[in-house]
Amino acid sequence: MDQEQLKIWTRAVVDLTGWDRIMYGSEFPVALWRDETFRSTQGWIDQVGLTPAPAEREKFFYGNAHRLFFARPRPARLIDSKWERSDWKTDAPVWLSQKKGVDLPEESHRRLMRAYLAKGGDTGVGSYRDFVTVMIVDMTNRL
Repeated sequence: MDQEQLKIWTRAVVDLTGWDRIMYGSEFPVALWRDETFRSTQGWIDQVGLTPAPAEREKFFYGNAHRLFFARPRPARLIDSKWERSDWKTDAPVWLSQKKGVDLPEESHRRLMRAYLAKGGDTGVGSYRDFVTVMIVDMTNRL
């Protein structure tokens, strides 16, 4: 996205709402396909020139979501059946990387992703691309 437009837009959002009313959300796991890490996706607020104080940063990345979704216990209940749309789901290939990638069956991709997350994700083994590359190299060495 054009960084100048993003700077203007994000500054306006912060100015209108304040740090108490916005929260971070990621495109995880889509960011992994762009060879980004979860941690690197959090750096965008600095890249666009926002300068939250430590307390504001904590609210944005954690505190606001915790307050809104987890601070008060809420009884668990089933979602109304009218919102149940798993009957619409179709299996589809998942591309392993963004450009000229390899399409994998959804279940194969799920197994790779679970293995990556089980080893700690970006903080444990580095980027998703590097993790998959090592797995492929190891597999070819066994052939």
